[in-house]
Amino acid sequence: MTVPRLRALIGEKNQALEAFPRQNRNCLDYFERYTKKFDELRGKYANQGRIEAQIKELLESLRGKKAMSIEDNFKTMAKHFSETFARVVPGGSASLRLVKMQVDDSQKSFPTQFPTQKVTLGDNEYAGIRVRVSFNQQISGREEEEQIIVADGGEQEEGSNDLGLAQLSGGQKAVVAACLIFAIQKIDAAPFYIMDEFDAALDPQYCQGIAEEMRRLSRPHSDADGKQYVGSQFLLSTHKIAIAEAADKVFEVKFRGQKSQLKASTAAAVRSILEKA
Repeated sequence: MTVPRLRALIGEKNQALEAFPRQNRNCLDYFERYTKKFDELRGKYANQGRIEAQIKELLESLRGKKAMSIEDNFKTMAKHFSETFARVVPGGSASLRLVKMQVDDSQKSFPTQFPTQKVTLGDNEYAGIRVRVSFNQQISGREEEEQIIVADGGEQEEGSNDLGLAQLSGGQKAVVAACLIFAIQKIDAAPFYIMDEFDAALDPQYCQGIAEEMRRLSRPHSDADGKQYVGSQFLLSTHKIAIAEAADKVFEVKFRGQKSQLKASTAAAVRSILEKA
């Protein structure tokens, strides 16, 4: 094609373009620019999809590790709970376990005063925690074992004489609660604990065991597996002589003239005060 012919063809095309109103001679530049931007965004979208898949994979891995960690810590806490209860209640025994949601023909739901709840750990769903404690008692010169199931999620086996939470006395409930607190402390101990008359409902025969356990937990010690514990400080108010006698420091709190007065005291002085009360 000759140059004159080419110029004539361009002129014809330009005249044809003049027939279109509001013509945009930069549309080709816009097309190339936005095509490039579209490709960039499409690449970013694909990259975000890969990142999302990796995050989901990480979350699934963390959920599995969390479930394993919770179950391992629960087993450790259950072990500490059994050991602590045996020290506080001589001759007694206790167990703690997670109860799965599914119930087969050999089990039946134990009545509970709490609403139905569930906790999901990994692939398992749990209805709650089952605590079983045994208080050995001397009756007519012979030992008789009292088996009691406590806590939501427990099940009662057919033909069992196990009793429910309501059958525990206030003192027994206090013992179970205190042992559970001490067992949790062994998992992740705090530097100090503040307790306001938590021992008020304790029966006299268990006060000494609770006092010795708190004294033990306040000292550096090791468990049967050789794990070392630095000990925690217990700050508590009490009206129990056994608890006061086990304390390193004792203070009297008196209310006079619309003010509380605090002064250092001794276990002997506290015993005298409580015996007169």
